[in-house]
Amino acid sequence: NVTQDAGLLIAKEIDKNLGLTKFIADKVEDRRNKNYITHYIEDMLKQRVYGLIGGYEDLNDHILIRKDPHFKTLVGHDKELASSATLSRFENSMTKKDIRNLFFGIIESFVSRIGEEPDKIVLDFDPTDCKIYGKQEERSYHGYYKDYCFLPLHVFSGDELVTTLLRPSNIDGAKYAGAILKIIVSKIRERWPRIKIIFRGDCAFARKHILHWCENNEVEYIVGISGNKALQGKVKDNEEELGCEQKEYMSFKYQAGSWKKERRIIAKIEASKHGLNRRFLVTNNTCNSAKETYENQYCPRGDMENKIKQLKLDLKADRLSCHSFLANQFRNFLAGLAYIIVNTVRKKLLQGTELANAYCRSITLKLFKLGAVIIEKKTKITYLFSNNFPFKELFAGAMKKFAPT
Repeated sequence: NVTQDAGLLIAKEIDKNLGLTKFIADKVEDRRNKNYITHYIEDMLKQRVYGLIGGYEDLNDHILIRKDPHFKTLVGHDKELASSATLSRFENSMTKKDIRNLFFGIIESFVSRIGEEPDKIVLDFDPTDCKIYGKQEERSYHGYYKDYCFLPLHVFSGDELVTTLLRPSNIDGAKYAGAILKIIVSKIRERWPRIKIIFRGDCAFARKHILHWCENNEVEYIVGISGNKALQGKVKDNEEELGCEQKEYMSFKYQAGSWKKERRIIAKIEASKHGLNRRFLVTNNTCNSAKETYENQYCPRGDMENKIKQLKLDLKADRLSCHSFLANQFRNFLAGLAYIIVNTVRKKLLQGTELANAYCRSITLKLFKLGAVIIEKKTKITYLFSNNFPFKELFAGAMKKFAPT
């Protein structure tokens, strides 16, 4: 027996240490007749999540995976794993209650992974598009993306996935963001009541109800805001003084027509050979200068795009080909769980190595895609690895961290 995915043993151990798939599996109600159950929810969840990490996003891949001795070892069984048909029924069995429980479960998992109380928690919100395959439920055309797609909303804190929610694309980009922010903040403050929380987002999230809620609940916000004639008029004098290849930051008070009070606006005006570039933020931060607020507090949110790329391109979060919208939401969660496991591998096992900042795909190719011969005996399973594996030292170093002390 030979496998090309032996490195997934590391992902399995990280999952075991986190208790992630076990914790999430308990959030799904098993409505099947207990007398006829062969494959338990936790086992099917592991099978799907480990498959995504290994690059097997299609259910058809599991026609062969189910018989693979290595994947049986990963899941923890010596019998055949769930077939593609069984996994399909599993995905399509999701109810609104299950999805709600899973949504809350992923947020609770984020809070538990933090460890000691940090100085602050920054929550980055951003939507993205996922093109769809056919006439699925909640199918809509999006004018900006010029295609039929879904519009999932992702929330990250640094490189940690906080939660993800699949949405139809015929809605406001900030739809449900306020409610999700409330849920996340309440879960965090159940553990640390006085912790500082910062909400960041682009112009889509400059909604009066979100800003008002943040002000009333001691949440700092730094959010982009679209430029209008009133805002551009505020910076006009500064624009005239700028030379080519210069930029300036300024701060002033402004009250939009729908706002009940003035709020602080941060403006960046940059002059280049391409003309003037104006950017505006709204924030309730009054301590830092305009430049520090813009460059050091707001600009880092741009790195969130790289995390979304890993979800979509590396872990196939956009493989939403089910007809049922709830089943597609569940697939979105599966990709999120796969990301959490790989990101934990990166943070706990790969710091100080060449893969310390690698994308999920690079970690899969260089660490998880590892050939080995499997020898099965009654009492143990032995893996024989090649001595010429290019990343042998990296793999051995990661495995040694699991060794008993």
